[in-house]
Amino acid sequence: MAVGSKSTSQQQILGAKIRQTIAQEVVIQSEKSIDLLLGLLVFMSWAHYQAHSKPFLAVFAQLAMSLVFELGLNKPVPGEAQVAPCVKEKYLKPPTPRTMEERRAVLGCFFVTSIISSFLQKIDALRWTPHMDECLRVLDTKKESPNDKILVQLLQLQMIAQRMTESVEYTSEPSSLYLQSLQPHLQGFKTKLQTEARTDGKM
Repeated sequence: MAVGSKSTSQQQILGAKIRQTIAQEVVIQSEKSIDLLLGLLVFMSWAHYQAHSKPFLAVFAQLAMSLVFELGLNKPVPGEAQVAPCVKEKYLKPPTPRTMEERRAVLGCFFVTSIISSFLQKIDALRWTPHMDECLRVLDTKKESPNDKILVQLLQLQMIAQRMTESVEYTSEPSSLYLQSLQPHLQGFKTKLQTEARTDGKM
């Protein structure tokens, strides 16, 4: 309701309640769950409705990233040690594959924190990992929901934008040369969009 209400006063009241709930659950009680992470991401994505409240984006972005780390969503699921009854020796049970919800959550956290990082210039975004590459490939391949396709496109564009930002902040190369090196990535993204648009049109 805090992001869907059309009443400004109600948005402010519900926003304050959400901030209190997050502080209680995550900071004081050290709770960690995929639901808390998804709730945080939704709230941060609609933070412009809370423009009149005290700044909280940097803190909440850090909390979201800490939940990702606590839940281990930024890396593959580790194998689970089991004991074979017949020989009484430990072996590694094949890990349970990531759920699509978990994949969307960690990719969504990268997307939101990357935008906040670019906007505030105070924090770093969630660090991209090889496992997140794999999550992106799975979403791009399966596309269980139309929103998966949109999320993949947003992520691919945001990664290019982040590289452009980093070229200004962290590289010693002339910005024009670095930006020129990103042109193939941007052109590849554009070509993929056009191809998908033609395919969707035929369907």
